[in-house]
Order: sequence, then structure tokens, then C-alpha cells
Amino acid sequence: MNRINRIFCAACLFVFAGQSALVGQTESSEEMKWQEDPVCQSVFHGVLEGLYRDRVDIAIVDSIIGPYDANADEEKLKQRLMRSFVDGCPLCEPTFHAFLAYQSHLHISGGFQFEHEVAAMEDGLRTSLLDDDPQSRLMALHQLVTPWLQTRFASAQHSEEEMLAWRARIQQRVDEGKQMLFAFLNANDPNYGSWSVYWGCAACNAARDSSASISGAAPESHSHDR
Repeated sequence: MNRINRIFCAACLFVFAGQSALVGQTESSEEMKWQEDPVCQSVFHGVLEGLYRDRVDIAIVDSIIGPYDANADEEKLKQRLMRSFVDGCPLCEPTFHAFLAYQSHLHISGGFQFEHEVAAMEDGLRTSLLDDDPQSRLMALHQLVTPWLQTRFASAQHSEEEMLAWRARIQQRVDEGKQMLFAFLNANDPNYGSWSVYWGCAACNAARDSSASISGAAPESHSHDR
């Protein structure tokens, strides 16, 4: 087992042992928790694998979910989630927890030991990921996460019928997340005051676009993500 795989396995154990608190759980009509849903589990693993594979540096992670805090209670974690994710969204929560597990592991382990271990990233993308402006940061997050989920989704072996069912379930979770964001916007929630339903759920947009890799269909247009 190579180093990245060892680190990834350790991070997964860290999360599922309960070290990462559940944040803002809102159950759907199916009383779904993301740890129990195969789509959400796949999103979590795809994002965590991508973070380690691309060796994303801690400054970007801190920009997405806020600085590391070993003593954060559930309310503080909820506030950190709402910096870049939709509270209760079934795709945002596993994405947030993947970032949280990665961040926690880097702090506990001392991070990457040498600067050359941090992977190169296109300057424009890095600048946007570090931007405090939600639109710039979340559109960049969409761009960052999409290939990670494409890799994860494309790695599964499915029959044609299973592919269609899998894509439908992803779309169901996307719709649920978008509905949650729309509800926050409709209620004028201050945490999402400047967000848009089009670009505001980066995890939903990434999952939507990545689901095309399951069957090889062309992804939907990004014309609204601006």
C-alpha cells in the first residue's frame, strides 16, 4: 500500500470513528443520513481521495472550511460548513467532512514535510479558492471537485440499468441540495445573503456534472454557473 493510500485509509477511520462531528443534519423524506447513502459515501471518498491525490495545501482547505480548531463544538462546525456549503445538503455534508478529515489529519501529522510535496495548481484557480468572495470561491470549488468525483464515479462497474439508476439518484440528491439552498435564500438567511441558487451549491454542481462520467454522456452546460 503506497503512502497516499495509507493516509487515505487513516483519514477514513478518523471520520467514521466519530472524531468529526455531524453538522446540521436535515433528514429527507427517506430519513437519509449521508453515511448511509451510497451516493453520498461516494462523494465523500471521491473528494477525500482527490485532496490527497492532488496534495491540496492547507491554505486552500482553510479558505474553504475555515481554520482548524481541535475544540470546535457542533455549532462552530456548522458555521464552518456554511462558509462554503449548504447546511443540510446531502452532497455538501460529505464534501465538507472530507475537507475536515483532510485538514485534521494534516494538522495532527504535521502536514506535508517538504514544499515540493504540495502539488502545483493553476494560479487563477488557486487565487479564486483563496478568495473571500463566495461566488469566486465556490465556482472555483466546483471546478476543483468535479474531476475528483468524475474519477470516483467512473471507477464503479455498473450495468446500463445500474448506471441510469445511479445517475438518477445523484440528480435526486442535487435537487434536494438546491431546494435547501433556495429555502435559505427565500428566507433571507444572513449566512447565504449573497449566494445564488445557480453557483451557490458547489458540491451539487460538481456531482451533477460528474454524473455524466458514469455513462459517458456529455455534461450539462455550465451557462448558469456565473
